[in-house]
Amino acid sequence: MLSNFSKILFILIVLHGANLFAEDDKLVLMQTAIQQSTSQFETYQKQPPDTKLLDALETRLISQKSEVQQCIEATNAQLASTQTSLGSLGDKQDVEESDIKAARRGLEKQIATVNAEQKSCSLLKIKIDLLIESTIQLRSKIKKEQFFSKEFSIVSGVDKLSRLDAELVESEFNTVLPLIQKVYAVLQWKPVIFFFSGLLFGYIILRYERQQTEIKPIGFSVTFRNTKRGLLRTAPLLFAALFLWVYFLLLNDTASLIYDALLYLTLLFFTYGLIRGVLFPRNRQRIEQPNARLLHFVRVLSWLFVIFTLTTFLLNYEETGRYANSVVLYLAWLTSLTIAAFSFILLLWLISRYLISDHKKIHGVYILPVLSLLIAILAGLAGYRNISTLLFFGTVNSLIIIIISLLMLRVANEFFDSMDEGRLRWQGKLRRVMHIEPEKAFPGVLWLRILSFFSVVLIAIMVLMFVWGSSHQHISSLVIGLKDGIKIGNLHLDLLNLAYAFLAFVVILSILPFIKNQLLDSWLKHSNLSSGAKDATKTLVGYAGAAIAVLWALYIAGVNFKSLAIVAGALSVGIGFGLQNIVNNFVSGLIILFERPVRRGDWIMVGATEGIVKDISIRSTTIQTFNKSDVIVPNSELISNQVTNWMLTNNIGRLQASVGVAYGTDVATVIKILESVARSHPEVISGHQDYQIQVLFLEFGESSLNFELRCFVKHVTNRLTVLSNINQEIDRKFRKAGIEIPYPQRDLNIKSSNISSLD
Repeated sequence: MLSNFSKILFILIVLHGANLFAEDDKLVLMQTAIQQSTSQFETYQKQPPDTKLLDALETRLISQKSEVQQCIEATNAQLASTQTSLGSLGDKQDVEESDIKAARRGLEKQIATVNAEQKSCSLLKIKIDLLIESTIQLRSKIKKEQFFSKEFSIVSGVDKLSRLDAELVESEFNTVLPLIQKVYAVLQWKPVIFFFSGLLFGYIILRYERQQTEIKPIGFSVTFRNTKRGLLRTAPLLFAALFLWVYFLLLNDTASLIYDALLYLTLLFFTYGLIRGVLFPRNRQRIEQPNARLLHFVRVLSWLFVIFTLTTFLLNYEETGRYANSVVLYLAWLTSLTIAAFSFILLLWLISRYLISDHKKIHGVYILPVLSLLIAILAGLAGYRNISTLLFFGTVNSLIIIIISLLMLRVANEFFDSMDEGRLRWQGKLRRVMHIEPEKAFPGVLWLRILSFFSVVLIAIMVLMFVWGSSHQHISSLVIGLKDGIKIGNLHLDLLNLAYAFLAFVVILSILPFIKNQLLDSWLKHSNLSSGAKDATKTLVGYAGAAIAVLWALYIAGVNFKSLAIVAGALSVGIGFGLQNIVNNFVSGLIILFERPVRRGDWIMVGATEGIVKDISIRSTTIQTFNKSDVIVPNSELISNQVTNWMLTNNIGRLQASVGVAYGTDVATVIKILESVARSHPEVISGHQDYQIQVLFLEFGESSLNFELRCFVKHVTNRLTVLSNINQEIDRKFRKAGIEIPYPQRDLNIKSSNISSLD
């Protein structure tokens, strides 16, 4: 048997060795790739390139770092597995079988090989980290030099124009010529066909939208409806730019100036459509004065902003003469930037002043972008073009990102509000299927609100980092940090897995009401359980589902369940000290659910509290008093104290009606009338041996003969109503029979001696 074990172990060692050879080949490839990246970086050090090439190098280094990290993790796993296999052979002995010796030597050799590979991967990781850090430093240095580099200023530009001659005109024409050629390339017949196809497609959509004159239901979101209308009204221009962009995408010309310009133009039209739909949700024909004039002014400013922002974007490229020392292109760029900036500032002012009800609240938000744009204009006039470009496009793109993010959050909140209200037909049907009461929130929606908020905010932060020039390393570090998570001792929490776990937790909690109220009703309908037992089963299923949701979420989050033993030990200590009452109530709740001394709907008395049991949970029971106030009673009190349950075995309750009649009244007549009143009431049980109607002549009172009617009502909750009806009927029949209900009488005797003393 030992020989067979050795053979199996030897086969595993051979397979393991083959895997190690494959890993060696992969390690060689990684070393070659990193050496190429190192050589490329050394070239960039000697001759600083454009920052785009450094970004590409940085992206490649980050990818290589991920591969090296995988190599380290793989070698760690192999080392642990090999050491486990070696440990299974036991301690090394002086005398061992040949198979065992061969297996031991093979495993020790593999451990040495894996150790060497692990060290090589670790060294590669250190080298890549140094390369990435050096790349970031070089990129920052180049950026800093470019950022503070001074080009044409308005003074030097005007001075150069004042010395205009034929040679300068020819030089300027040769500089502007590439830009003309780029525009001509777009005017070829193929892109023109794509342009007019998009224009026609968008016009068809626009015409369809204008024909929708009837008032439609709002749907799940007013904001979504309005933004959709705005995009439909901008459809011709939006789809024209989009079709042109698709044309260059199909040409695989994604690195060209025109491709980037069309993509940015599409983004501008898209944002314009969103803002237009939110600010002017109605059609142009339905907008009254002066809103129509305001809309016209806003549209003119928007067109100026879009056209001159795109011009500024084009003139910032090297292909269009960005670094050709052309005064004409500089003045064209400065003019475009100034017009676009002032158009944007006027748009912000109009929107905040006339289209936002409480514009004073956003003054602080409005001032910051205005100052940034004004500084961009001043920097452009002074010749600091890079500073001006960063401030202008950083401000514009940041506002676009913020607007889109706010609209996404608003649409999400309105969707969740519609889920809580059951605004749409399918939502109402879903709420009915899940037995959700009309005024209650949809289960799990609160957690989805939180998850959507943080998701949108996180994406917006990463895009803003990119807009303001953050390196790929910083953004990748943020993403990797989210992916790798955080470590707390031996516990590793992956933040993305936490989000998945959170979503799974919400989904399970959301479908629990359906399982409890729909499926269990179908299953338990054919059982012989009482209504109380069915309610207890539903409650237990609900808690079991919540426990499953928690455990599943913990499993997805990567929590090691072996460490839960420590948590259980801590909980046992906590129970021994501070959690006794909670555990006591929990156990009492289980007893109530199984033994059912109290059920939902029972009329009970606990101490000074009397009312109907509204809900029974694991920890407490809710009693609704007859004043409609809810009293929370811990379950331990229902178990340890005396409880009066009027409805434990049945719903029958006894009623007592006391009445007094005048002296001299015929007793037999009174008894007969009281019995007839009780028997005539439909809620009073009559003719049953265990629930007989009794009329008792109790006593001779000071001023009346006192009787008491005792009977049983079918439902104890109607006892007071039945008592009121019986008292009314007794009064009516006594009046008819001439029986008097006397007032209390007192005799007052006055002695004459007392009267004389008073005189």
